[in-house]
Amino acid sequence: MAKKLSRIEKIRRFFTKNPKMSVAQVAAEFGVRYQVAYMAKRSMDKAQKDKDKVSALIAASNASVADKATENQNPNGMSAEDRAEMLRQAAARPRHRMQGAPTDGIDATLAERGTKYGKFIDQAAVTYKLKNVLREHSGVHSKSYSYDQAEALDMICVKLGRIVNGDADYADSWVDIAGYAKLVSDRLQTGKTV
Repeated sequence: MAKKLSRIEKIRRFFTKNPKMSVAQVAAEFGVRYQVAYMAKRSMDKAQKDKDKVSALIAASNASVADKATENQNPNGMSAEDRAEMLRQAAARPRHRMQGAPTDGIDATLAERGTKYGKFIDQAAVTYKLKNVLREHSGVHSKSYSYDQAEALDMICVKLGRIVNGDADYADSWVDIAGYAKLVSDRLQTGKTV
């Protein structure tokens, strides 16, 4: 029985078959937010870069092993094929980050976001409370929302939490609120989806 593909995997395969399509076009094709399609494309691009690096290492290793073998200087007695297989297996093994290892810029990103949005723990509390108020009110009044409406309300709460907890003059948060509201408004008024 074939394994059912996740939406992200379907998007990745679609990108593979349609490399000239933009992220926005693919997001519209699948009816997902731009960020979802972007993250799928980004993870796919990263996986391809990793594959290319492994291929380059294998090619370099094969050349190196072949050179040594021709010079009878192969101390391990490994053939080029054995060495290449060993590298393939090593590349396939999951890598775990050791505790205390560098976080590749995550700390810098978090520090920069902290200056705009305040401490995450405080922003999370505000956002959580806002979402709870909306959910409780909706439950009491038996209201339900379409997926885009529910997601827009959640994201607007996140942006409001960032504004009241962090830099209220950071324009992007205000623009994002307007953007989420416009996406729902456009669909309701014209049927247009992005």
